[in-house]
Amino acid sequence: MPFSKKLPFYFLFPLLLASLITMFFVLEKTIWPGFQNFGIYPRQIKGIKGILTGLFIHQNVLHWFNNIMSFLIMSSLLYYIHPNKAWKIIIYGSFLSGALTWLIGRPAMHIGMSGLNYVLFSFLLFTGFFSKDIRLTAISFILIFLYGGLIWLLFPVIENISWEAHLSGFLTGIFFTYLYLPQINANYLIEKKEVNIPPEDDFMLCFDDFGNFIEKNTSENKIIENS
Repeated sequence: MPFSKKLPFYFLFPLLLASLITMFFVLEKTIWPGFQNFGIYPRQIKGIKGILTGLFIHQNVLHWFNNIMSFLIMSSLLYYIHPNKAWKIIIYGSFLSGALTWLIGRPAMHIGMSGLNYVLFSFLLFTGFFSKDIRLTAISFILIFLYGGLIWLLFPVIENISWEAHLSGFLTGIFFTYLYLPQINANYLIEKKEVNIPPEDDFMLCFDDFGNFIEKNTSENKIIENS
């Protein structure tokens, strides 16, 4: 099923991960300032560990807050819509976007979870646009309204922001879209077939499987008035 019915569950894993990231942020700013050296440093052996740890590091409160809020919103949407795929996209997406950042990034320390957020943004955006499910398309438009400005940060417009991590996450989200979209569309068609439409329901028969209006020839139902 594309949409989960278990409402309390879809927020659980995002909340746990956000809490863990918050814990590391507090430790970093209090008793473990050296943790900031565990970010991604591209093409250096010492920087490989950042592929796993970089998302737990944030420069300041504003950096942490913006990333956490975006993650909670988009990951909760992901769990609600795709409960069986969400954990794979979050875990593997974090690793793949981090690895790509390590390959293409500037020689500097790349920190934060914005790469993962771009994975979620890209996946939700493109699965909505290319899905046959109108509900997913509506979510894509909501994301554009909320986070459309993220597109500009895929380019080197601000010097101290890792556009490489953003681009890596965005491309990773496109990869997951390519990987999962056929299954998403197949599940949607199965769900449509499970909906029992009475054959005598003339109104519903005016639409095809994708919600398009079918124009019918009504000449047989024409009434001739006698003058």
